[in-house]
Amino acid sequence: MAVRVAIIGSGPRGLSVLERLAVLSRSVRKNIDVYLIDKVQIGCGKIWKTNQSDSYIMNTPASEISAFSGLYKEGKVRPGHGPSFAEWMKVNDIYHKYGEYAPRCVYGSYLNFVLNTIENNLDSHVRLVKIKDFVSDITIHNSNYYIQLSKQSIVVDKVVICSGHSESMPDGIFRKIQQHAEENSLNYYSGGSVLDIPLNKIRSNQTIGVIGLGLSFYDIVTELTKGRNGHYTKNKEGDLEYIKSGEEPIIYAFSRSGLPSPARGLNQKTYSYHYDPVIFNNKLIEELQESGDLTFDRDILPYIEAEMLLIYIEKSIILEYGNEEAFKFVNDCIKNNIRTSSQLIDKGKKWLKNIEPIKLYDLAKPFKDIKFQSYPDFENQLLDFLKNDLIEARKGNNTSPIKSALDFLRISRHLIRELVNHGRLDAKSHEEEFIGRFSPASSLLAAGPPLFRIEQLIALIKADVVKVLPPDTTIECINNGYKLTTNTRKKFTLELNTLVNAIVFPPNVERDRSPFIQNLMSKGIITNFINKSQNHIFKTGGINVDKITLNAIKSDNQAEYNIFVVGIPSEHTRWFMQSGSTRPHIWNDFMVDANNIARLVLKTKGNTVI
Repeated sequence: MAVRVAIIGSGPRGLSVLERLAVLSRSVRKNIDVYLIDKVQIGCGKIWKTNQSDSYIMNTPASEISAFSGLYKEGKVRPGHGPSFAEWMKVNDIYHKYGEYAPRCVYGSYLNFVLNTIENNLDSHVRLVKIKDFVSDITIHNSNYYIQLSKQSIVVDKVVICSGHSESMPDGIFRKIQQHAEENSLNYYSGGSVLDIPLNKIRSNQTIGVIGLGLSFYDIVTELTKGRNGHYTKNKEGDLEYIKSGEEPIIYAFSRSGLPSPARGLNQKTYSYHYDPVIFNNKLIEELQESGDLTFDRDILPYIEAEMLLIYIEKSIILEYGNEEAFKFVNDCIKNNIRTSSQLIDKGKKWLKNIEPIKLYDLAKPFKDIKFQSYPDFENQLLDFLKNDLIEARKGNNTSPIKSALDFLRISRHLIRELVNHGRLDAKSHEEEFIGRFSPASSLLAAGPPLFRIEQLIALIKADVVKVLPPDTTIECINNGYKLTTNTRKKFTLELNTLVNAIVFPPNVERDRSPFIQNLMSKGIITNFINKSQNHIFKTGGINVDKITLNAIKSDNQAEYNIFVVGIPSEHTRWFMQSGSTRPHIWNDFMVDANNIARLVLKTKGNTVI
């Protein structure tokens, strides 16, 4: 009898499970039926669908991405042996058009190429059935899983849930804003991603407010400007200028910090780049795990900031004195087991003056405690900040001291997960310190857009198309719309009737709009992961999964051994599950998860890339 498995969601994670199934099935002597299900587009899902605007770009360099579990060297492309995204772009003669930061729709085409490669190379005992449909429910009976679709029902033995981004019912201020819009016929656009927002409904020259200054903000602004026939040109000084088409709205954007996501440094690192931490390393992780009773700000953050400071000092010494002197500094830190920022500053004084400790939250809120005289005063200071950020980004992520230091936030994610996943932190610290402060600050500073987005934003601000408002701008619901008020000495207020929410909220299993998720919740097949400590309870919103197998944990606290949950639906149970790719040279958590699930589905051993 065949092993029957359903993969719900065919984005990068679902595709990687399929790819590893294809590789491992070569050593399995039984028939395998795989049902690949997606409600939007088979092979890439919604976020990477191929018919979206090319205004929406990736923020990870193409050379750092592969959907194959093994490097491509020579011979036939097959599961476990295929080109990276950048290599595929070059073969198809489109790399020169987009460079390292390609549109998401182009990545969707690459994912479809991977799916076709898998399908065309399956062994005869493996059958792939692609189903474009919406899953509404799962019923369990006699160890069979009946998957209810809108048009049919299928029966399988194993289920892999990797459904990706979801849309949650609004909460707090956002619920109030939406209710006010519904009651007063106002325009409030929000969704699980920018693709859910009907930007075509926004009229030319209409004044709109955009909530949030993260990556989705850049997507929305680009679609409403360049996507509406505006264009950029270089002036005599070499700076970018924006030429209006007349079809753009007037955009007022704001967030609590007042800071648009800074640019990622120009990528100077090869896909095989590896950094060995001096302070925040595996040895320290083991010590912290053994200590127990961890709080993030007290026990973890100081070591992350210290490693960032070490990198900052090292890169500063290289710029001033060269590699040999920087090596002496780092080697001295290793020899003396340096672990604190104050110790690093003492060591660094031999080469540098005026070394300041790195304070992550201060970097994420550079305008904190500043009382601006007026809105123009803030705008001038913001432009100065963006210009300086651009200077550092152009130096590169291996040359600029600050961009190199911030890049550690990205490359240390796998280490941080070892300390925070599955409720290892004190519950209150988990909710307020890690999820409430560190996670958004880290994403803001380390997962920003490519530097050309900052160049464009500066040009748009100067062209009076985009106006970024000061920190802590408030939203007030009024009779005929919304009123924005800035926290400045000379108050700036603006009334409008259209708001666009550019904040992509993390999934929350209890507020998920999906009937599929709600049906599984009501049956107790999946549950909300709850972190409990002596004086605090944190309902994380992530689906509870087994630490090792990633099986769903049911309401009776037992694992449902044939249902696996991976990726975004388990966010906050595990951290940073929105990462949608693996690196070409090494398996990160993304591919390890896919391989482990495929191995458990087939009940086979081994990680071999064949």
